[in-house]
Amino acid sequence: PTGYHFNWSNGRILQEYQINYITEGEGIMETRDGNYTIREGSVILLHPSVWHRYRPLRQTGWTEHYVGFNGEMADKIIRSSELLADSPVIQIGFHDNIINCFQEIYNYALIERPGYHQVCSGLVVQILGQIISLKKSENFRHSIIEKAIQKACLIIRDNPARNLNIEELARELNVNYSM
Repeated sequence: PTGYHFNWSNGRILQEYQINYITEGEGIMETRDGNYTIREGSVILLHPSVWHRYRPLRQTGWTEHYVGFNGEMADKIIRSSELLADSPVIQIGFHDNIINCFQEIYNYALIERPGYHQVCSGLVVQILGQIISLKKSENFRHSIIEKAIQKACLIIRDNPARNLNIEELARELNVNYSM
């Protein structure tokens, strides 16, 4: 569509949000607020009415998965998350589950069965939630806290009939319990 084409010298302004997940290659992005390096595992989050331009490097090109969206719920999710509002480029690494969401969106849009808009909207919310979760958990990766949380989740999941005492579980995991 016409509104999506642009030339590098002029850039462009979209009237929707857009998530671009770069899974291979490298490139650059510019907004009025700054210049950004794009690498494998980068998410470009474009906001409505914001001038931008981006492109892959000629030597590497890139593989891009993208979806455009808009609406009240999108505004609320993005405004409520500092992680999504702070920078138009978010580094998350490679995650199959996010790529699968993009593929599902593509498949639903291709077939256009009744209700596909709602399913695709839910998948966009899932992608945003996964990005937020990945960034929030970044500080915990490979830490003692993360290992304790994972072990607690495993104990709870593996013992659904067990009446767990949270204070005892905290002692068992050698973490502090606080109310």
